[in-house]
Amino acid sequence: MQTKSSLYQETTSLANQNAKQLALRIIIALLVLLWSYTAASKLINLAQFKQELHNQTFSKSFTTQLLWFIPLSELLAATLLIIKRTRLLGFIVSSILMILFTGYIALVLFNYYERTPCSCGGVLKALGWQAHLYFNLFFLLLSLLGVYLQQQISKPTIDQTKLYEPQH
Repeated sequence: MQTKSSLYQETTSLANQNAKQLALRIIIALLVLLWSYTAASKLINLAQFKQELHNQTFSKSFTTQLLWFIPLSELLAATLLIIKRTRLLGFIVSSILMILFTGYIALVLFNYYERTPCSCGGVLKALGWQAHLYFNLFFLLLSLLGVYLQQQISKPTIDQTKLYEPQH
């Protein structure tokens, strides 16, 4: 027979688990929306995206590779996040992409490049570089939080294993 204390602990644990799952669903939705929108924006306006890439400070051969690598990586991240068994990998890919994009923006803000290249396409084009940095930092934190929460939800807790023990 369970005591009030153990019942309270199991109820609290279940509530915490539900809160983590809800937070995870919200993070997944936001990241899938971000990656799907940015990839679609680039692919729909491929000629404009190509022109913007060639305006960057990178070599022409590198920007040609980026033309397909960036939107396909964004679609990969969104797809991995949608599939439950690849979700952790999706959060890791999202984190890596956000680190790269945020690092690039930080270099622009620190005047690392001789000239300031044009900004990203879509709605993000309206943001200034500093606002874009904050936007990216927000999504970087969401991606990292997603990694943490996904790991927390994936590993069974002692309370969860007790749920499956036969009662005597």
